[in-house]
Amino acid sequence: MTPNEQWEVVNEQKACFSCLKRGKGHTTANCLRKKECSERNGDGTICKRPHHKLLHTRETSSPVQVNSLQDKSKILLPVITGADKAPSANVATEASIFFDSGAQISMVRSSFAESLSLESKPVKILITKVGRVKEELSTKLYKVPICAVDGKTVQAIQAVGMPQISNEVDEVDGNFLASIFGLAESDIRRKAGPIDLLIGINYARFHVGETKVKGSLVARRSPIGWVIFGSNADDLMPEIKQVSLVRLAAPVDLTDFWRTESMGVSVSRCTC
Repeated sequence: MTPNEQWEVVNEQKACFSCLKRGKGHTTANCLRKKECSERNGDGTICKRPHHKLLHTRETSSPVQVNSLQDKSKILLPVITGADKAPSANVATEASIFFDSGAQISMVRSSFAESLSLESKPVKILITKVGRVKEELSTKLYKVPICAVDGKTVQAIQAVGMPQISNEVDEVDGNFLASIFGLAESDIRRKAGPIDLLIGINYARFHVGETKVKGSLVARRSPIGWVIFGSNADDLMPEIKQVSLVRLAAPVDLTDFWRTESMGVSVSRCTC
């Protein structure tokens, strides 16, 4: 079997990814036979991940695999500057929020979530990256309060912590965008920098609202403000360099967790 086929068999058989044995309540996390993989990666380094060496692939690992997009047309992603509020804070912190209707789960940048001391629970997820390369990741499921510009909480969502969600977004001419759609300059809030939160289609209310269309650009009034996105806006933004294409699936070890926890998230074989 190929390494990917072997991962699928272990997953289907509800076996431990570390020792390959099956048992009630037996997981990679509590496996007494757990050892670091001694196989070498494609770049010659020792793997050292907590999986059986038969499940090793020679692909070079990275937190998130990305595909480069080099095109003459320019893409403006649906990104808005909203706010998140720490449980003990009175002042909200600005956050770059990416509305991704192609994602079935929501994600938050781990360092951003930790800086706000957000409520969380530890989880393990299985990431299937571009090329079907699999990697187990220990992370957290965070409760993230989403705030409008005025600081009023709109909704608290559940988001999986990830080291990085996408490349940093570039600055655009917000005043020019506002003039195109007849909006006030203060209506366009989109700062440059890293994406702090990705809201997937599991929170559909953030992906609908009043829309305005000008050529290949669309302005949509989301629950937290106007978001503008589209293509071929040559004079408005630099070329986008990379787009994350990541597929996440919950491993067997999380089956009982997702069935019994009441946090309202299901990530059994989801794609984003």
